[in-house]
Amino acid sequence: MMQAPENAAYRVRRPQYSDMDACVRLVHENWGGVSADRCFKQFVEGFQGGEYAPRFFIADHVTTDETAGFCALRKSMLMGGFWEFIWVALAKGHQGRGLGTLLTEHRLNYVRDNGGTSVLLVTQKPQYFNRFGFLTDRDHGNGWMAMSCQLQPAGMK
Repeated sequence: MMQAPENAAYRVRRPQYSDMDACVRLVHENWGGVSADRCFKQFVEGFQGGEYAPRFFIADHVTTDETAGFCALRKSMLMGGFWEFIWVALAKGHQGRGLGTLLTEHRLNYVRDNGGTSVLLVTQKPQYFNRFGFLTDRDHGNGWMAMSCQLQPAGMK
């Protein structure tokens, strides 16, 4: 009998306004108040809509309905087909269970489904993103690395 992967315990969905507090709290716990304020502003911008507005996704635990984490991405204004991964935050009790992988794969599929060619991000965990095909582009100091992942050849749109 095949076991279900641990990330099968989660469902990914679009956000509701009521998710904002839990997401901002997760960011505050992971990176502090300045980042939490930026997350709040981007969450609001996501609800306002627009071509370049952030798209957020919420991960709930299927049994408890607890918000276990969230992620966000947005189209980049840098070049057509480019996207940016801007948030991924997991509740401490849900780390190491495949949730980060689920959210990263969800975003990569979203980019592909929407005609994206490349993804950009900045992270302190480059080895984690190497697993998904991201390459380190530049060390920005204090452990922050700029990375990119080419999904298909870029087109000048």
